[in-house]
Amino acid sequence: MASYELCFDMGSAYISAGLKKDGFSDKIPAVVAYGGQDSEQIVAVGVEAVRTASMYSGGVKLSHPILEGAIIDVEGAKALISMLLERLINYKMSAFSRYNVSCAVPCGMISSDKKTIESVFLSLGAKQVSFVETPVADSAKLFKDFRIRQGIIANLGYD
Repeated sequence: MASYELCFDMGSAYISAGLKKDGFSDKIPAVVAYGGQDSEQIVAVGVEAVRTASMYSGGVKLSHPILEGAIIDVEGAKALISMLLERLINYKMSAFSRYNVSCAVPCGMISSDKKTIESVFLSLGAKQVSFVETPVADSAKLFKDFRIRQGIIANLGYD
């Protein structure tokens, strides 16, 4: 059974995801296009959602399923995360592969928002979901990239 380590950073504007072992990463706009008769059917996600909305302005409604790291539209978030999972590990994924997720979240995120994120990933096949506060994730990456042992990291927000 194959096992993968994935990292996710879910922002209001973009969702970034990476495959820890390979160092491969991807980033898509955190936007979902709804259409159909009742405007509740997901017709496109990410860049395709923006393209679809510009082509069919009347019948398509754009939605941002994530607000400040919290999921406000579960179905829209599932569609976005599914697309990233396909792009990251589809070519390697078998019916028996599982993956662990580390998700960067804003400082002070309430536990119910974390539970929602966890339930979305678990419903999509994750084995385990852990959370890392964004400043900690940023500082770990910067300290590693610049090979320094101490210092101050200032996260001013926005992508």
